[in-house]
Amino acid sequence: YINKREDSNRSILFGIELKSWYLLAKEGEPSFCFTVTPEACAVADLLVVVPWSLSYVVAGTPVVFRPWVLPARYVTEYRNYWWAHEREAKGDPSIESPPTPAPYPSGREAIADKPRADKGRNFGRIARIGVMDEYVRECNDIELIGISASQWRDFFRRVQDA
Repeated sequence: YINKREDSNRSILFGIELKSWYLLAKEGEPSFCFTVTPEACAVADLLVVVPWSLSYVVAGTPVVFRPWVLPARYVTEYRNYWWAHEREAKGDPSIESPPTPAPYPSGREAIADKPRADKGRNFGRIARIGVMDEYVRECNDIELIGISASQWRDFFRRVQDA
C-alpha cells in the first residue's frame, strides 16, 4: 500500500484485509469479525482468509491451505443485507454507518458499521452469514495426516469432555 499523502505521483492499487483461520479451532469456522462499512472499501479491495494448521496436527511447522478471497465491498454489503433482512432475530435490525467513510482513511477516522441491537456481539461474523459455507465445508474435509480437520476437532472435544 502506498500512501497518497507521502508521494503524490503514486496511488493505492488495492487493499487487503487478511485473516487467518486455525483449522482446528473449536468453532469449526473462522471466528473473525469484519465490521468495515461498504463505503470504506474500494472496488478492488479484498477480504482474504488463510486457513492453517500444524504439519503434525499438535506439533510441527505451520502449513497454509488455499485461501478464501472475495471483494471486501461485496462481503460488507452482503453482511449488512443479511443482518437487516435475512437473519432470524428479535430486536432492531438497523445498522448505523459512520457519517463520511471513504477508502483508505487515516487511522482516526470511523469506518465501522454498528448494529443498533447486537446482544451476542455477532455483527460482522462473516462465517455465519452463509457467504463462506461451501468453503468452510471444503476446509473441514482437509486431511491432516490422513484424518479430516472436522474429525480432529471432534476427537479433541471428546478428549476435553472426558
